[in-house]
Amino acid sequence: TLASTLGGMVIGVAGVCAPHGLEHPVSGLYDVVHGNGLAALTPIITEKSYKSDIKKYGEISKFLGGTGAEDCANAIKDLLVKLDLNVTLSPSYAIILDSAIAGRPTYLPIYFAAIFADFISFLA
Repeated sequence: TLASTLGGMVIGVAGVCAPHGLEHPVSGLYDVVHGNGLAALTPIITEKSYKSDIKKYGEISKFLGGTGAEDCANAIKDLLVKLDLNVTLSPSYAIILDSAIAGRPTYLPIYFAAIFADFISFLA
């Protein structure tokens, strides 16, 4: 569709954030709607990565009604509740994500390894 084409063009120029890169395998392998996957992953990834750019996450948090980078994930969660997108990962996928963030990619199927390796290096 035209919307998909334009979206792809924007991604090609601007790049994507960690939730997008991590969500694509979820929606591809587990038949999860992309928006729901993003809603489930974004707060978790934000909790683990806000220290990488306190200023940016602080601005996002304040824009969403939070007070600073430390509560950015909670501000995102609050927004998702208001939008009726308060979704979570299944326990098995949450374990995979936690393992990847902790640097234990041996628990991951091979097709997740490359994606999570980039994400882990981003958090380091």
